[in-house]
Amino acid sequence: MMGNNTLSNMTHLHNKLYIALCDVIQGCAFVQFDPKITVVPLRFETVSDEIDCNADVFVPCSLGEIYEFDSLVREARKDNLDQKLVFCTGFNVKSQLRAIFLVLSHLIITCSTTHHQIHSFSHLLQRVLLGCNFASELAQSLCCSLDALICAKRVNWLEFSEALDTDSLNEDCSCCIDVNERIHYASCLNGQVAAIIPGSLLNFPPPSTSLPSVLSWMDMEGYRCFSAKYYAALFVDLGVSCVVHLHGPDTNFNAAREASSHTKHPAAEIFELAGLTVCEVEVDDRPCSLQSLDHLCSLLELGPAALYFSPRYQGQADTLLAAYLLRGGRFPTGAEAAAWMRVARGDGFDAE
Repeated sequence: MMGNNTLSNMTHLHNKLYIALCDVIQGCAFVQFDPKITVVPLRFETVSDEIDCNADVFVPCSLGEIYEFDSLVREARKDNLDQKLVFCTGFNVKSQLRAIFLVLSHLIITCSTTHHQIHSFSHLLQRVLLGCNFASELAQSLCCSLDALICAKRVNWLEFSEALDTDSLNEDCSCCIDVNERIHYASCLNGQVAAIIPGSLLNFPPPSTSLPSVLSWMDMEGYRCFSAKYYAALFVDLGVSCVVHLHGPDTNFNAAREASSHTKHPAAEIFELAGLTVCEVEVDDRPCSLQSLDHLCSLLELGPAALYFSPRYQGQADTLLAAYLLRGGRFPTGAEAAAWMRVARGDGFDAE
């Protein structure tokens, strides 16, 4: 019979899956009480030792990380059919939140876990976030990210395909994610291109204007910069038909335009030379209007599109994109839509 004290940190999730808020050393003690337990340590080397107690938004793992963890669990379950898998999170609060998010993401993707079932594990978050200034806000934010995955699965955005064969897919899976391609281009080394709507809408950082014209990319001051030429070639290859530039009435932007003989932004000309339709949407510091939303929606409906925006107006861009996702009925609230964009972009997205 299992010792209740020893297994007090072990929570049953689904079938033979468990999670334990302890390190692997304590986790191995579980085996003394039940030889059918296999301990799976979860280590996240990139997280800091302490959570920011003043943060009120959970930053979810990227779609690539979610897929890789889902694959890891599938393999572990296949290799240990008769065993109970116990995921040990360690004692680091950030690692615990990350582990809970990834394990519950696996349940959503592979086990079709519902909203009600996911929220039944809220006691786990309460234990982890005890003492944080914004515990309820962080917990709600993490749950919104999980709800966003449930919504994405409902519209087949989480039907992963490692070698996407569109001829063998039915119509409902036409927007499946080619995971290897998504992970590759989402990397800061390959353009940071995020699939907000698989097969329909991409988001990418503003092209660099500092590169020599002969270069498509170059490493500068510890960062890899990409030119419009790089993105133009990539978008043609990915089947993008329209590039949308969302910007504000920025003095420097207009001054640069007036100082040259060009009537358009230099990046726009490069995109057009590649055969892409280029559209510009102007916003300002005021809340986004319905006219701006209608304009953006009409442009995004022209065909597969790629959107970028000036860093100063990321708030307006995110608001418009979230409203666009809501307009299509894909997400029930703006919180889930915003959470999906954080998942789709990954932790490293930088509009600058």
